[in-house]
Amino acid sequence: MPIYGVGMPTVQGVRGVLRSVSGSSSPGAGRHVNALWVNMREEPMVYINGKPFVLREEVRICVCVAV
Repeated sequence: MPIYGVGMPTVQGVRGVLRSVSGSSSPGAGRHVNALWVNMREEPMVYINGKPFVLREEVRICVCVAV
C-alpha cells in the first residue's frame, strides 16, 4: 500500500492527492478508490475559502490549542 504525506494542504491539494492515488488524470474523474486519510496535527484545523488555518489563541500564537 503506497503511503503519501502532506503538511497542511489546500482543498485543491487534497483533491490533487486523491487524483494521484486513484490514478486519474482529469480533475472531475469519478473513479472510486479506498483511501485512509490521517491528520497528525495537534490542534483543530479549519478551511476558509479552500485554504487551511489552525486555531490559536490571539495572545499565544506559537502555542497549540488544547482540545
